Amino acid sequence: MRRFDMNLKKLLFNNKQESSGQIIIILAVSLLVLLIVAALAIDGGMLYSDRRFSQNAADASSLAAAAWTANAMADQGLSYNDFGCSILEDEVLAGFGEAKLRAASNNFSNNLPDDLAVNFYDDGAVHEITDPNGMMAVCSDPEFGPKYIDFKVRITTETSTSFLHLISPGTLKSTVEAVTRLEPQRNIGYGNAIVALNSDYTNCNTNTIGLTVSGTSEINITGGGLWSNGCMRINGPPSASSPLLVTLEDGAKANLINPGGINLINGTLEPADAENIVPSEYTLDLYSDAYKIKSLLENTCNGFTNQGDIRVNNNNTREITPGLYDKLVVNGDVDTTTVTFTNPDGLENPVYCFNDTVTINGGTVSGDTVLIYLRNGDMSVSANAVVSIRSSDVDQDYYILDGLLIFMDPDDANSISLEGGGTSYFSGTIFGLEGDVDIGGNSSLIEQTYSTQLIGKNVGVHGNVGIDINFDLSQNVTMPPLLNLLQ
Repeated sequence: MRRFDMNLKKLLFNNKQESSGQIIIILAVSLLVLLIVAALAIDGGMLYSDRRFSQNAADASSLAAAAWTANAMADQGLSYNDFGCSILEDEVLAGFGEAKLRAASNNFSNNLPDDLAVNFYDDGAVHEITDPNGMMAVCSDPEFGPKYIDFKVRITTETSTSFLHLISPGTLKSTVEAVTRLEPQRNIGYGNAIVALNSDYTNCNTNTIGLTVSGTSEINITGGGLWSNGCMRINGPPSASSPLLVTLEDGAKANLINPGGINLINGTLEPADAENIVPSEYTLDLYSDAYKIKSLLENTCNGFTNQGDIRVNNNNTREITPGLYDKLVVNGDVDTTTVTFTNPDGLENPVYCFNDTVTINGGTVSGDTVLIYLRNGDMSVSANAVVSIRSSDVDQDYYILDGLLIFMDPDDANSISLEGGGTSYFSGTIFGLEGDVDIGGNSSLIEQTYSTQLIGKNVGVHGNVGIDINFDLSQNVTMPPLLNLLQ
């Protein structure tokens, strides 16, 4: 019995020694784990903070280069139509000078010093920065489609560690990149005087969809070309004694998606080589532009109190101030019936909102800095009326309502029809995304002039007298330059 007790005491003593050793090992491992966790928490936080700061600096430098270049282009009046990579290298390199200053202000002058070489590529291809730190620009200027410059900045930083160097020697490296894309300011119709957005070209021989020019005289288009996402027809009379001639000046093109080309019916396009078939992937899409404009106009109109219908009959005079109305109906003699769009508060972009139709059958209607917004109705101007209305001027701020004369709600498929008397004059962009736009000349007149840009789903130009469409980029809607931080 005594021997059994001695063996039991010996066994308990040995177990106690083993347990003590295991506890020490567990404590050591636990301390190591805690050290690693602390290292990851502290050093990982430092790495994240440094990386975030580096990314912000790269973003700021990339944006600074793009913004400086955009301002330089605006100062020179360069837009989508003038955009060329070969003429922009100096502006881009100067823009990166601004980027280096921004980097220095964020304490990254060692990464992006003043003497850092900047690569400029004008092929629109994919290029990568291979050095730890660097700057690069890639420019793309195709005949059709988006034109842009990508401004790329790369920064590599080292983060000193508090704990991890005990486990792994050295510093932690982090590389970040930022890419800002600059798309130049552009005319809303990409420099075309007439734009038809209907992309259906399945039966262009018989349908009058897309862009149709008809009549018995000469139609001259100056300052811009023609564009159709689908059909284009030049439809003259059967009689050869009064042929239809459509002339494009200054090297402008008649661009269309339809691979079958322009449907010429007793009509002639000059110059003969102006026809230009465009690949279908370059179909113009102006939906985003239209809804940006609608948002601004709706905000303005919703701030007005509805004043109901405006009806002006013979021998009456009426002034219309910016506001919200239902219908506008004008009838009467051009000498005794007058309607004037006024702007008593001197608004830069006065808006005249109409919930219903605008019908001008007679009288004299005039106004400067006019923007007519058709919220849910047609607009028609007959040949018995004399209408002289102009949009606001376009300046270098490129506010998207500048140069806009008549705008139809993009959710409506109504029509805008302008005839007008001999001294009628329209200046500015007329835009109906889903609507039909039609302009014409009065047979009793010598000539009809439009200083407009016409954009609609289907667009028609007709006349039995000469019609001049004088398109001027400075008098029509220009979308501002777009800066987009891609990465």
